[in-house]
This record gives sequence, C-alpha cells and structure tokens, in this order.
Amino acid sequence: MYIYIGLVIFQLFWVLILKYRNLRGEFFDSVIPFFTMFLLAAFRSENVGNDSKNYLTLFEQIQHGANINIWNDRFEKGYLLFNKYLGSFFTNQYVIFIFSALVIYGISWWVIRNTSCSKWLSVFLFLTIGLYSNSINVIRLAMAYSFCLLAYYMLIERRMIRCLLLIILAFFFHSSAAAFVFVVIIDRIHINKKSVFYWGVATGILFVLFNTILERVLDYRGSYSSYVEKGTYFGSGYLAISMNIILWVIIVGMIYILYRNGKLKEPEYTEKRLFKVKTLYWEKVCIFSMVMISAYICGFKLNLMDRVAGYFRCVMIILLPNTLEEIMNEKDKQLFELFLVIIMLVFFFIPLIFRPEWTGIYPYSFFFD
Repeated sequence: MYIYIGLVIFQLFWVLILKYRNLRGEFFDSVIPFFTMFLLAAFRSENVGNDSKNYLTLFEQIQHGANINIWNDRFEKGYLLFNKYLGSFFTNQYVIFIFSALVIYGISWWVIRNTSCSKWLSVFLFLTIGLYSNSINVIRLAMAYSFCLLAYYMLIERRMIRCLLLIILAFFFHSSAAAFVFVVIIDRIHINKKSVFYWGVATGILFVLFNTILERVLDYRGSYSSYVEKGTYFGSGYLAISMNIILWVIIVGMIYILYRNGKLKEPEYTEKRLFKVKTLYWEKVCIFSMVMISAYICGFKLNLMDRVAGYFRCVMIILLPNTLEEIMNEKDKQLFELFLVIIMLVFFFIPLIFRPEWTGIYPYSFFFD
C-alpha cells in the first residue's frame, strides 16, 4: 500500500515543488512520474496482478513451441502473435511484462504529449482513473485501451482510416474493442436536452434487450461462454459498478454547475441538431460519461461491461485536462482542477484499501527481488 501512497504523494508534491520554483516543464512534471509508473508495471513480479501468472504461463508455453492456435478460443490472435514474436527473441518470461508496458506507456505518453493541455494532470489521471492498475492486471485489455487511445487521437486529427485501423488492431488484442467504433459518432454529438433524452431511451432499450444482445455476442465470440457457464460475472461487482456511476455523475454534475453559472465557453452552433461544427471538450466529457454510465448500468446484469466502459474512460485522461482550458475564470479553473484531484484520489484509494482483491496490485514486489 505504501508504494502507491508514495507514488501519489510524489506526483502531487513533485508538481507543487516545481511550480513553486518556476521549474515546471514537460519533462519534469510529467515524464518522470509517468516513467516511474512504467518501471513498476514493467518489472513487477508474478504476484502483482490477478492475471499475471496466467500471462507468464502462456508466454512460457508459446516460447517453448506450443501451437498458438490451441488458445484461439481463449485469447485474441493479435495478443498470441505478440507472445510468439517476443518468444522468438527472448527466453525470460518476464519480457511479456516489459514489452507490454512499453506499448501501453509509450502510446499513452505520445498521445498525452501531443494532445493534453495539462500533461501532469493527464499522468495523474492515468494513475487514479484505473489505467495504471489495468496495465498491471489485464495486459491485453490495457494494450487494446492504448491502441484505442491512439485511435482517438487520429480521430481528433481527422485521420479516419488510421483511426479505424487502430480500432481493428485493438480488436485483435481484445474483442471488446469493437465497441469503441461508436466513438466516430459519439465524439461529434452536441450535449443538449435532445441528446440527453435519446441517451435515456437508448440506455433503457439496451438494458431491456441486454440478454438477447449477449446471446448474439456469445454466438460470435465463444470464449465468453465460460463466463456465462461459471456465472462469475453475473450478480456481482455491484459496489464497483455503483462507484463508477457515482463518480461520473458527480463529474457531469460539476460541469453542469459550471455551465449554468456561465463559467464555460459556449458551443458554436450552425443548426439546432445533435451535431455541430465543433464539439467542446466539456461537452465530450459529458457525452463520454453518459456512454460509460450506460455501460455500467448494463453491468448490473454482466459486470464485464466495465471493460467496455474502460475504452471511453481511458480517453478522459485527455478530455478532462483539456476541459480546464474552456473554463473562463482562472480561479474556477483551479477549483475544478482541485476537485478532480480530490475525487480521483478517493476513487483510487477506496478500492485499494477495502477491495485490494479486485486487481491484486497490492502488495507490490519486483520480479528480481
């Protein structure tokens, strides 16, 4: 536990000290804390992360010449080929942790560096929003998240083909990435009463038809059938789901308060439609939060929907810091920044203290200890 308390304290005090001494810069206030997280993810032991031992066993078997096709029903082809490629060069099984971390942290940092208006806050959110624990606990899902984060950057840059290709690449590491294709539409939706109404209706329909939709998914992706047969992800995880819903409702509520009090930039309209010329970042935070809340509501039926919500949650490390630039008053901007830090610290530490078994990232140890 102390290592994570120290990590948070280091990030916050590092930024404050540099700010006080007017030494803030991209390298000092964000790269060093981010690199610290990378080291912890890359050089962890098999006892850190609930699935770490399984990933090591898989790599070892593939490295020893096992046919990767025998795992086609359990793991996606892209991740199996990733193991096979590494296994042709390295014998130490822990390279799977090192190179997966290189992919996850390398891509995430590149996107942060090129898109975030507050890099230190993006790095802080990476830690507290769940991406750090994902990078330790669920490798292939975290890699899919990083590919989708890069896909979102391509979408911002209006490179649609590259965006779609990256989502396809993510799909070959975790099939749940297919849900992120809707970002192409969602990213352009304007937040207003009409869009909120449509969201409510769509969420209700999705919840009612969820079991039918799940059956269709299982017909395509048989590996998820084991979850249904065991019942592991049904009727459980309500606390985590509720926490996530509360978190994003609070954040949307805070943005709404700022908007109603005239503290945020006004969107530019062409017509009173769902779509418009430019969707502001605070609007995107609201829309993406609504999508996540829908996924979490469906999570009351199957808590694996948390993984689907994660694709939209990972984009928040860009959207939330950039929202600060759309708050017109400097004092309000600082208050919103402080609000984010406090609420994300609560969100990070409550599960770590009361439900450490959710991710298994505590206690921490290095593989060379």
